[in-house]
Amino acid sequence: MQHFFWILFHGKTLTNSQRDVHGLTGDVSCPRCESGIEDVNHLLRSCRVSIAVWENISRGVTTSTGFNDELDSWLASNLCNGKVVNSAPNYLQFALSLWFLWKWRCNKVFDATFSVHQSHNLIVNSFSREWLKANFIASAKITGFITVA
Repeated sequence: MQHFFWILFHGKTLTNSQRDVHGLTGDVSCPRCESGIEDVNHLLRSCRVSIAVWENISRGVTTSTGFNDELDSWLASNLCNGKVVNSAPNYLQFALSLWFLWKWRCNKVFDATFSVHQSHNLIVNSFSREWLKANFIASAKITGFITVA
């Protein structure tokens, strides 16, 4: 996940529009919905597949914070949202949702038969609980995407 967030925040996410710039593809369309130019905003927010995932995962909670804001503002506001949803901090569910959108997109690119399971929220909630079990420090103060011990 760290690698994904590094490439995301450094503008290096290799969407089809970026692959085209580097001569790696001649097709800039989204491999999931096959309409629209696949840039980071499309990948994470405006693709109909992403919208369905957000609606399923969040039930209006995760995306309610600035969904129409600029991409960077939307990312920052949700990654700093410490509200607890389904026994996990919202920022964690948001971060995992972003990562799964990328992972599922890559699976679709390299396996045309891949389709996203419809229980997105169950997958994200399960990973959230597992992450918390593996990484939670009892004395830590959760303040956002970063935990301060």
